[in-house]
Amino acid sequence: MRILVIDDNDINRLTVQRLLGKRGFRVIESSDALDGIEQARRCAPDLILLDLQLPEMDGFEALGRIRAL
Repeated sequence: MRILVIDDNDINRLTVQRLLGKRGFRVIESSDALDGIEQARRCAPDLILLDLQLPEMDGFEALGRIRAL
């Protein structure tokens, strides 16, 4: 299972990576919304964990763009 984590906080991404990676999940990380949208297009994740407060656009807008893919 592929899980995309979009969060601008390095510690949050690292924590999720360590917890889920140990359990056999493939975790793809992104530190901003625009890269996260591109990662979602490229890897078609099974699950996306998305921070709602990102610097360049909020998580709701990013989610709308991901759904439009």
